[in-house]
Amino acid sequence: MNELFTLNETAKVIWENLNEGIDMSTLIQTITDTFDIDRQTAEKDIAVFLQTLEAMLKK
Repeated sequence: MNELFTLNETAKVIWENLNEGIDMSTLIQTITDTFDIDRQTAEKDIAVFLQTLEAMLKK
């Protein structure tokens, strides 16, 4: 795969934390704290990012 991807700030934080191997609960808390959003929004944003990443990797 020779593609370049850009990440928005939320996706960047998710990517960096997943790379560190943190658990989902900690990731959700990190996103809610970093961006001052509610848990439901953080969960949705993470799910969308992971679904997008999975789809890109299947190409």
